[in-house]
Amino acid sequence: MKLFTYLKNPSESKIILEYAKDVFDGVNITDFTSGESLIEECSNANKDDLLIIDMILDFDNVEEVLSGIRGIGCEIKIVVLAGVESEILINKAIEAGGDYVALKPYILKELFATIQSLMKGEFKLDKQCDSQVFVKRSMVEKEASKALTDCGILPNVKGFRYLKFAAKEGFFDFSVIDGITKNLYPLLAKSFDTSTEKAERAIRHAIEVAWKKEKFNSGFEKLGFSKEVYTKRPKNSEFVYALVEYVKNIVV
Repeated sequence: MKLFTYLKNPSESKIILEYAKDVFDGVNITDFTSGESLIEECSNANKDDLLIIDMILDFDNVEEVLSGIRGIGCEIKIVVLAGVESEILINKAIEAGGDYVALKPYILKELFATIQSLMKGEFKLDKQCDSQVFVKRSMVEKEASKALTDCGILPNVKGFRYLKFAAKEGFFDFSVIDGITKNLYPLLAKSFDTSTEKAERAIRHAIEVAWKKEKFNSGFEKLGFSKEVYTKRPKNSEFVYALVEYVKNIVV
């Protein structure tokens, strides 16, 4: 198997390449710095090979690069890494030939689990409708991240990642948060390779610590939790429900 990468950040590229070596035995890796050389090399690639490419590049237009690859009849699997500010471009990347769009910040384990499914043919993007879902998912993650940060729940804690995941899943499937103990915690445990107890505890801890920070009162108030009314921190289920409803009012 061949793995091609064309990424803007050398540090990110190094991390991905090292992780890929552990996932794919005997993988042949090539890192590119120009679209022209990448397209040329893709003439020798096939559907069993993989390209990971950034949505935003320094010296090339990703749409032109992807169109060039598909234009020579290359069936290499293409994964595009998109920043949360790039939701408008996601649709164009998919139309140009991307097989999957991963939104930053991503979790390597989750990213490569999806890539493995893609390589096995278990995952296939419906390019006529899923591009719209990707765009909306990007917006949901962006607004959820902002709301959490405004509450004082920062990206360096596990609870942040779990709550952002809950907002995304709850936005598209409300039943996930309708039964938080029965549905959400088991889903978090499976997705993040943890236990339901640890997932619940991480969310509770994140909310509790942030609740004690006076300077973030306005963030909680935006979600409907005024400290003049709530003498104790919101319960996990209350906070998740409010977060999803808040995002739904913004992303339509």
